[in-house]
Amino acid sequence: EVFFRVVGVNNYFACQVVLVLMAIGSVLLGYALVRQLSRNMAVTVSYCILMLTGIQLVGYTGWIYGDLPGVFFVLLAVVGLLYYQNTGRKRWLVVMVCAFVFALLVRKHALITLIALGLVGVIHVLRKKDVKLLVAILLAIILPTLAYNGIFKMYEMRSGIEHSDGFSNTSYIAMGMQEYMGKNGWYTFYCMNIYFDQGLDTELSGEVAKEYISTRLQEFGENPSYAWDFYREKILSQWNAPLFQSLYFAAMNPDFFVPDEETLLGKINIVHFLDIVNVCDRVQFILYFGMLCYFLFAVRKDAGMLQHTLAVAMIGGFFFSIIWEAKARYIFPYYMTMFPMAVIGYLEAVKWFVRVWKQYKAKHQKESQMELKKAA
Repeated sequence: EVFFRVVGVNNYFACQVVLVLMAIGSVLLGYALVRQLSRNMAVTVSYCILMLTGIQLVGYTGWIYGDLPGVFFVLLAVVGLLYYQNTGRKRWLVVMVCAFVFALLVRKHALITLIALGLVGVIHVLRKKDVKLLVAILLAIILPTLAYNGIFKMYEMRSGIEHSDGFSNTSYIAMGMQEYMGKNGWYTFYCMNIYFDQGLDTELSGEVAKEYISTRLQEFGENPSYAWDFYREKILSQWNAPLFQSLYFAAMNPDFFVPDEETLLGKINIVHFLDIVNVCDRVQFILYFGMLCYFLFAVRKDAGMLQHTLAVAMIGGFFFSIIWEAKARYIFPYYMTMFPMAVIGYLEAVKWFVRVWKQYKAKHQKESQMELKKAA
C-alpha cells in the first residue's frame, strides 16, 4: 500500500522493476555468501558461471508475488548471519533480524529457514555461549509475528471488519493427499470449497479435513505400494521440475496472458522452450549433485554451525513438500539457495579427494621404501 502511494495505485510495472532489482540483488547476495564460505577463486568463478543459467530468476521478475522477494530477504538474512559469524559485529545481527521480518511478511515459507536458524543457532549458542545471537534469534521470531498481526489489526480498525481465521492448515495437508487431474497432492480448490461449505467456519472445515486425512491414511496403510507411488510422484513433480513454474507464470499461463509468438516471451514459450528445459535440467543435476557433496563433505565438526542454516532449511523444505499441498513454485526458493551451497560442496569434495590421494601416495611410498630395505 505504501509503495502504491509512491508510484501510483496498481502500478505493476514499478513492482516488476523492483523484482528485477531483487533478482540482481539475489545473485549478488549469493556471491557474498560464497565469499564468506570460501575465498577460493575457482569456487567464486564457478558460482558466477552457474548463475548465468538462473533463468528461473528472470521468469519470476514478471510474477508479482512473494516468491522472488522471499528469496532475496532469506539470502540477505543468511548473509548477515555469516558476516556476524566471521566478524562478530552486532550490526549484522540487526540486518539478519530485519531481513527475516520482511521475508516472513512477503512469504510464509521463510518460516522453515527461521526454524533451521533456530536449530543450528541453539547448537552454536551452546558451544560459543553467544548470548547476542540468542537474543537476535528470539527477535527474529517475535518481531515478524508482531508485525504480521499488527498489519491485520490495522486493517481491521480501518475497515471495521474483523479478520477471519481463513482456511484451516489441516485442509492444506488434506489437499496434499489428493489426486487431481493426474497430479498428486497439487493445489485444487479443496480448501476454499470446504471452507464455504462449512459457512466460513475455520474450525468446522478443519474437522472435515481431518476426516479426509484419516480416510486417506487408512487407504495408504492398506495399500503401501500405492502410497509409495503417490508420494514418489508428488516429490518428483515438485523437485524434478527444472523451471519450477517460472516460465509458466511469465509466459505460459493461458488463464492470464498469452504472448505474441514474435516477442521474446513468445519465442521462449514456443520456439526455444524445450532447449531451455534441457539446459536447466542439466544444471539442476549439477546443483543437486553439488548439494549431495555439500552434505557429504562440508558438514564437519570443525565447520561453523551457522553456515549450515540453508542446508538444514532445505531438508525441512523437502519434508514439508511431502505433507503440504504441492507446487513446483514452492521449491524455487530452495533451488536458488543451492547455487552457492553446491559450489562449496564441490570444493569440499575436491579437498577430500586430494587429501585421500596424498595419504594413499604417502602410504604407497612408505611401503615401497620398506620393500627396498628388505631387498637390500
